[in-house]
Amino acid sequence: MWILAELAGDSPTGWWGGPQRANWSSRRPGGQRGSRRDRPAPWGLDFLPDGSALVTERNSGRVLRVRRGSAPQQVAQISGVVAAGEAGLLGLAVSPRYRTDGFVYVYFTSDTDNRIVRFRLTAPQVQQPVLTGLARSGAHNGGRIAFGPDGLLYAGVGDAGQPATAQDPSHRNGKILRMLRRRADQLVLQLPGVPATCRHPVTGRACRWRRARSRADARMGSWARGNCTGESPNRT
Repeated sequence: MWILAELAGDSPTGWWGGPQRANWSSRRPGGQRGSRRDRPAPWGLDFLPDGSALVTERNSGRVLRVRRGSAPQQVAQISGVVAAGEAGLLGLAVSPRYRTDGFVYVYFTSDTDNRIVRFRLTAPQVQQPVLTGLARSGAHNGGRIAFGPDGLLYAGVGDAGQPATAQDPSHRNGKILRMLRRRADQLVLQLPGVPATCRHPVTGRACRWRRARSRADARMGSWARGNCTGESPNRT
């Protein structure tokens, strides 16, 4: 896929190609190892209707637009991102109604929580909170977001280092959350009896979560990484 070549620097205009590539080396002059926070750490990825890609940088809080054969262009700076360990600017999802509503959604770690906001490329400085108050940590923040075949937004939320929350149905951490659409322009979170609510169709997510959809039957699958073993695939 062309986007992989751009990100890996296999083309002359690649993200990690050219003179800047040396600046992102894991070693500093003199052989000292550099901080991982000095590196851009591309994390979330989704595509716009025109085929260009939007990519988040975990450590910088930037959203870049990547086109085939062109240098990446910064299109947004997400406010309030706090990058440390596995925390920072994480997942990104383009609205399935992008041609009419223009929304891009991102999941990130702030100084108080993990949250999801949305913005438009035409006014990226206006960032509207969609979901806030998810427990944060230096690790196990989750962060993957994606729209399902039902047109609803799903978010994989880590347990923030508290494994018991993943099995607690009253807690939003350690879950795959689904946000319900009540109006054409707004996602509303609703689950009777649960504070600051949303629906969680899947429990037991420890840290990162990835989603895939079968082209044949539109079924969704997820991969979760447990505390003791490797990744496990699940049908959602």
